[in-house]
Amino acid sequence: MENAQNELYVQVIIFMRQNSLSENPLAGKLGITGGEASQLLKGEFNGSLEELIYISIAIGQIPMITYSSIEKMLEMFQIKIITPHQTM
Repeated sequence: MENAQNELYVQVIIFMRQNSLSENPLAGKLGITGGEASQLLKGEFNGSLEELIYISIAIGQIPMITYSSIEKMLEMFQIKIITPHQTM
C-alpha cells in the first residue's frame, strides 16, 4: 500500500500544478479537510484503500491493483522454492 500512497502523492502534486491549486482549494476539490490535505502534501497520507481510491478519482486518475499467481512471480524472478522433501 505504501507504493500506492507514494504514487498518490505524486499524482496530487501534478494535479495541483496543472490546476494552479494551493492547499485549501485542493482540499475543497477533493472533499477532504485542510488537515488531511496537509498530510497528503507532506507525504504522510495513511488513509484506507477506499480513501485512496476516492482521492484518485477526484483528481481524475484510476488506481490499478494487479494480482499475479505466486508461481508466475517466482518464475519471473527466477526463484526456486525447495520443500523439505526435495533436495538440491
